[in-house]
Amino acid sequence: MLQGDQELTLVLDLIQGIDSYDLAWFRNSESRRDLIKRMKYIKVDPKLRSECVYNNLMYAVAGEAATNVSGMTYEELVRTKVIDPLGLTNTGLSVMEMKERGDNYAMPFDAASFEDGVKGKFVQGYLDDVYMADAAAGDIYSNTLDLVRWGRVIMQSGMQDGKQVLNKESVEETKTAYSIFENKTKRTPEFAPVSTYGLGWFIDSYKGQAVYRHSKKRRNERRRGVSITIDEQQSLMCTCDCCIFFRRVDSRLSISLDTLSKCRLGDC
Repeated sequence: MLQGDQELTLVLDLIQGIDSYDLAWFRNSESRRDLIKRMKYIKVDPKLRSECVYNNLMYAVAGEAATNVSGMTYEELVRTKVIDPLGLTNTGLSVMEMKERGDNYAMPFDAASFEDGVKGKFVQGYLDDVYMADAAAGDIYSNTLDLVRWGRVIMQSGMQDGKQVLNKESVEETKTAYSIFENKTKRTPEFAPVSTYGLGWFIDSYKGQAVYRHSKKRRNERRRGVSITIDEQQSLMCTCDCCIFFRRVDSRLSISLDTLSKCRLGDC
């Protein structure tokens, strides 16, 4: 495993040689710290930084490290340092909390086949009230208005209404590429030949514009969301309810980004 003197960025850049063992934590009610202790049994590629392998567990490690320093739980820390300062009134942590606020939220839907999906034959899924041990990897609910507000703060290096609400250096570090991510789908010419990974999201390029994006999917749901931020003036957030999202990601991004460019030019 990583030694104590190694930087936290090495935990977050996905090139520690650790495969994804997320399902080992699913529906596990043990404390995050106890689950992290078990990671010493994971087989690790001895060649550190040899390959980018996506996994959420190291983000759980980073979240627990932050709670250890702050003296707060992960949920308290996120609310105190991010949600409240940014005024994200429609954002919170965990499905259980979201359901307590009311019934105005999106539900996942499934189709038995691609053909049924084309015909609009869907069956409504459910929201699983499961403790998410690796919550630091993204157990947050929100809506489009709050996502745009958050995206604008990120693109302005932590500034909001002329006030520095997030640490500028930390925000800029998350927007820095640390590793090259393998693209299993064919890239279209408008995008860079490869996408990179920063600290928590994919960093891409579309027609010369920087694009930052990531998806979110709880394990029993098909619902995914992706955030796309382009520059300091424009922030585009889109969500979709689809289990094959990444097969279409480049084409959908093209449509979304081209539409936003027209809006910027006043043609929307």
